Amino acid sequence: MLNKPRKFKGHDYDKMSEKKYIVITASGKDQPYLIADITSAVTGSQLNIIAVEQNAPHGLFLMFMITEPVDPSDDLLAAVERLRVNCSRLPLEVKIDVLEAAQALKRIDKNLQ
Repeated sequence: MLNKPRKFKGHDYDKMSEKKYIVITASGKDQPYLIADITSAVTGSQLNIIAVEQNAPHGLFLMFMITEPVDPSDDLLAAVERLRVNCSRLPLEVKIDVLEAAQALKRIDKNLQ
């Protein structure tokens, strides 16, 4: 049985387990406006931000974000491609994955502990 370490505000956990989410992991040298640049890339890709964790230890920027398409009928792979194009302009290493909710929740706890 999966522990439920987090609940996303406004989201039913049981329904989430059926959904897939676009998960973004970004890292690089900390500098001003990185969060603004990433959120612009995400919203410009027509994605909603569901959860985000960010830290900047010793000048290293680390961020983990769970997103979903604004339009539920939007093709997930098309959304990922839009996001890849928009993130290619960022001065960060950005990894994009498509995960089920349970996997995304595990990863957010693991990545930023």
